[in-house]
Amino acid sequence: MSELTHGEFDQRPEHRQKVDLTPPKAMTDHAQVAKALVMDMNLESISGVDRAIASVASALTQAHEALRARVAELERAMIQQAANSAQAVNGYVQQVEELRDLLATVVADRDALQAAVTAGIRHRQEYVERIDAMVEKLATVTADRDAARQKKNQCVIDLYRKLDEKDAKLASLTLTWTRERPTVAGGYWVRRTIGDDTYIEVMNVEELGCIGPYRKPLSECAGWEFAGPIPLPREA
Repeated sequence: MSELTHGEFDQRPEHRQKVDLTPPKAMTDHAQVAKALVMDMNLESISGVDRAIASVASALTQAHEALRARVAELERAMIQQAANSAQAVNGYVQQVEELRDLLATVVADRDALQAAVTAGIRHRQEYVERIDAMVEKLATVTADRDAARQKKNQCVIDLYRKLDEKDAKLASLTLTWTRERPTVAGGYWVRRTIGDDTYIEVMNVEELGCIGPYRKPLSECAGWEFAGPIPLPREA
């Protein structure tokens, strides 16, 4: 087995934490004993050399066992450190996953909020367009109402004018009884009294000053009352 120095062990990335690499005291003691035996062995005696070699071999065997125990202890420490590192990495991974879930939730909330804002803007635009349409319709209704009111006023004015014209025409057609003899040819209302009876009838006055179907001269119509002239009907 190749030995790892203290510096070589610390240079490995997975073993950044300081680990005690001091050799066990038992191994040190056996090495010192082996060294003393080698220094003190009697080279003149074969049996002494054999005993020295056996002692050194025993000391080296014990030192080797102590070294193996130390290496096993170091391996367990490294495995524990690796487990702790893996646990820490798993914790970091879990935190990253939680952050990703939180980010996904935030993004979903943002998208929902953006969709709600977009829908609100669309509804507001539709509401504004509806109000504009109502205002335009109201303006049209108002214009139609004003036109109808103006037409109604004009109709009332025309009606009053026609009534005035009719009143004027009726006033012009209003006849008054008079005893003056007609001077214009045409039809006249005639009122005359014979005895106790009064007769009202329509007679035609000719240009020659005669009246009635018998062409009686107006000079002979003393006491008669006249109203006219009135228009006579035309032949169809």
